[in-house]
Amino acid sequence: MKSLTTGGNTALGASTVTVEINWSPIQISGCDVDASAFLLNSSGKVRNDEDFIFYNQPSGANGSLCLVVSGGKHIFTVNTNSLPNDIEKISFAITIHGNANFAGANQVNISVSQTATFSPSTNDRSETALILGELYKRNGQWKFRAMGQGFTGGLGPLATNFGVDILAEEKETVPDQDASKIRLEKKLILLEKKAPQLIPLAKKARVALEKKRIQDHVAAVALIMDVSGSMDSMFQDGTVQNVVERILGLGLNFDDNGAIDMFAFQSRAYSLGELQAEDVKDADTWILNKVSMGGTQYAPVINKVLEHYKYDTSSGGLDSGSSVTATLPAEQPVYAFFVTDGDCFDKSKAQKAIQNASKYPIFFQFVGIGNSSFNFLEKLDDMEGRFVDNANFFSASSIKNMSDELLYEKMMNEYPQWLVEVKRKGLLR
Repeated sequence: MKSLTTGGNTALGASTVTVEINWSPIQISGCDVDASAFLLNSSGKVRNDEDFIFYNQPSGANGSLCLVVSGGKHIFTVNTNSLPNDIEKISFAITIHGNANFAGANQVNISVSQTATFSPSTNDRSETALILGELYKRNGQWKFRAMGQGFTGGLGPLATNFGVDILAEEKETVPDQDASKIRLEKKLILLEKKAPQLIPLAKKARVALEKKRIQDHVAAVALIMDVSGSMDSMFQDGTVQNVVERILGLGLNFDDNGAIDMFAFQSRAYSLGELQAEDVKDADTWILNKVSMGGTQYAPVINKVLEHYKYDTSSGGLDSGSSVTATLPAEQPVYAFFVTDGDCFDKSKAQKAIQNASKYPIFFQFVGIGNSSFNFLEKLDDMEGRFVDNANFFSASSIKNMSDELLYEKMMNEYPQWLVEVKRKGLLR
C-alpha cells in the first residue's frame, strides 16, 4: 500500500472504493469524534442536505456512498460508476465535538481500498476539524488526494465551507426521515461550542428512539422537577443538573427547536418557561433562583402542565366507558418527565389530576430518585379509571450513576405503545 504525504495523489483502479478512517484514542481528550463525507459538485459545494453523509445519515446519492461505523472505524463505500454525473468530488473529514483539538490525538489515518494510506501529523494541531482527503474525478478517472487541511471551530465551519446551510429553517410541516436526521445534526453543530456535553447525549437518545422506531417522532418535552426541601442534596451533588442535561438530549431529538418546557413543584407549582439547549449550563441554579423549597404535592403541577398546553383542569376522574372529545391546540403530544424523591401529601387530588390528564395527549414518565419507597407512584402507573394509560414509573436510587443508554431505554419503555393508543382513541391525528 502506498503511503502518501500531504498533497500526494494516486489513481484508483476499481469503481468500488472503500475509504476507511480511524483515530486513536477513540475519544480525543475525552471528547467524541465523528467522520463525515461531502458529495460535491464542480463548485465544491453540496447540492442539498442529502449530500452530507454522517453517522445519522449514512447513505447518499441513491446508495452510491454508504457509511458503516464498526468499533473505532468509519468505513465509507463508494461506487463511482453510479454517482450522479454532477458529483465531481467527495471530501472526507473528522471532527471533534467538545473543548479539545487534534493535538490530543495519537494518530489519525485514512486509507483507500488497500491502495493508499495517509496519516497527517497531529503535533501542535489546534483545529477541531480535519479534511483528511478527497476522491476527485479528472479526465473521467477517479483519484485520491491526501490533504490534512484543518478547520477551527469544528463541524459548523467545515459544513458551511461545503455549502451546508446550518442556520436554514426546515420547511416541512410533517418531517420525513431524511429531514429529521439532518435537522438533528444541524442542532448539534450549533451546540459544539455552547453545550458540547449535550451532543453525545442526543446521539444516545437517538439510538434508543431508533430501537423503538420513533426516531422521526415530534413531541413537546417537559421536565417536571421536585423542589421540596428534601431535594436540596440532589441539587448540591449535581443530580438535578445531570437530569436536565439528559432530558435536553431527548428534547434535541423530539422538539422542533430542541428546547424543553420546565416546571417545578413543592406544595405549589411553578411554570419556569422554556430552557434552550445552549442555556443548559448551571440549569440547576437557574431553577433554584426561580423557586422556593417546601412540601410535596403533585396535583398542582400536573394541573399546571395541563394549563400550559391549553387543556382543561376542571374535570375529575373518568370511568372506563367515558367518551372524550378533546380540542387539540397542536397536532403533537407531550412527553413529561416527572422527577421526585418521595411521596406527596395530596394523593387523592393527584389521582384525579392524572385521571383528568388521561383525556389529553400528555404522557407522564414518573421517576423516583433516592432511597425512598414509591408505592404511590406505582399506584399511579397502574391506576384504573383513565381514558388511556398515560403514565409509567421507574425508580433509580442514583439516577446520576445510571448509564445514559439505560436511562433512555427506560424512558421509552411505554411511550411508543401510548402513542398508538392515543391515536386509536382520537386524541392525536
